[in-house]
Amino acid sequence: MEKEQIDTLMNEIGPLVDAAGLSYSDDAPIWELQFEDRPPCYLQASEREDQYILSGEVAEPPVQGREALFQTMLIYNDQGGTTGGARLALDGDEDGWVTLAIDLHVSELSPEKFSNLVSSYLDLRSHWRRVVEGWTGEDDQGDRGDRDQQSAGPIIRV
Repeated sequence: MEKEQIDTLMNEIGPLVDAAGLSYSDDAPIWELQFEDRPPCYLQASEREDQYILSGEVAEPPVQGREALFQTMLIYNDQGGTTGGARLALDGDEDGWVTLAIDLHVSELSPEKFSNLVSSYLDLRSHWRRVVEGWTGEDDQGDRGDRDQQSAGPIIRV
């Protein structure tokens, strides 16, 4: 998909997802959707043809209980069929922020479907922000089954 087509799509979905602004950087190339009440999210081309990555920062992981949080993230990532392909990662090194990303075939999406997907992504990212920011590292998170259920969050929908 050409840059002009992505520009058009991004401009069309902006109002549908209550974006406060949209910017593009030739350096990356990457599109940034800005919001008044939440962190931005980014769309960038993948190495795969006609595939893009929608991503953004979730939260800084707490020092206390990091390993348990990372284990929960790995368990979540292994549930691809129920996550809509969303995955959690660390941005950069071990001190990086938790990020949420999903691969998209943008050419298959209408503006309405793409805006629904972005809205679902934003809801899921907000859910994970609450999980990460509320992580105590203590065993009050429940057993592994409870953490899996608690952390699943909203489903990516198109």
